[in-house]
Amino acid sequence: GLSICIVDESPLRLAAIFSPQFLYLLIGASSLYVAGMIFNDLWDYEWDRRHRPERPLVTGAVAKLSAQIASMGLLIGGTIFIIFGAIPAVRSYVTILVVLLVGLILIYNRWHKGVAWAPYVMGLCRFMLPLIGCAASGAASVSSPSLILFLHALTLWILTVSVTFLARDEVRVTRHRSLKDKWLYGIPLPLMLILPWNVWTVFFVLGYGLWIWTSNRRHPLPAGVAGRVADRLSAFPFIDALLVSSLWAIRAPSVVMTALGFVAVCWILNLLSRKYIPAS
Repeated sequence: GLSICIVDESPLRLAAIFSPQFLYLLIGASSLYVAGMIFNDLWDYEWDRRHRPERPLVTGAVAKLSAQIASMGLLIGGTIFIIFGAIPAVRSYVTILVVLLVGLILIYNRWHKGVAWAPYVMGLCRFMLPLIGCAASGAASVSSPSLILFLHALTLWILTVSVTFLARDEVRVTRHRSLKDKWLYGIPLPLMLILPWNVWTVFFVLGYGLWIWTSNRRHPLPAGVAGRVADRLSAFPFIDALLVSSLWAIRAPSVVMTALGFVAVCWILNLLSRKYIPAS
């Protein structure tokens, strides 16, 4: 979502992957993500103490004060990195968007337990990232976003909401729902209806569908909830790659391949890291 910006159905810019500005955006967005995860454990401390005593804060493996300092540092540092990753002309505008994102992160973590609307707020956190990325590069204005940019963000929102609802069943084994998630195969549909098609777009749509199908086969419910959550999180690069690959006919192939290579590296790193860091 941070790497590509499209306005008025024509590409304006692919951020230089190794530019300092793009790296600032990546570091900033990742910092906010990690801050949100730490805040989640902090606000869940009493609940975890009763229901999940193996959690690191409850066991004392991580001190609460250390977690509080780390979460605030990452939240503030991530905000600063994103602001300085924006071109100077739009920094005040990007600041507003980042503050909104931080607010959504805090709202979700503070009230996510026991409220039906929490997954939709989590989805909005992911929805904001393409908007912030494009605004920071000067390639888009959220006051007049392109249809493609909006549909890309909407697709990420839908997938995030579905993952969040599924993750809730990890701790509700006594009242586990029968999840009919065949509709997940249709998540790329909004983008498929508007993006130009080529062999790469077909490849990533089929790749996404195959990834979901094999995940369902490898992780039958109810025991496979955690595995399915991890795989759903690993499905996001397919959506980003679908958007990037649609530019094949209107951008230099080398630029598109570089961007696709970057997405592929992120996907591989995700698969490797979850062997050591639980995805959920």
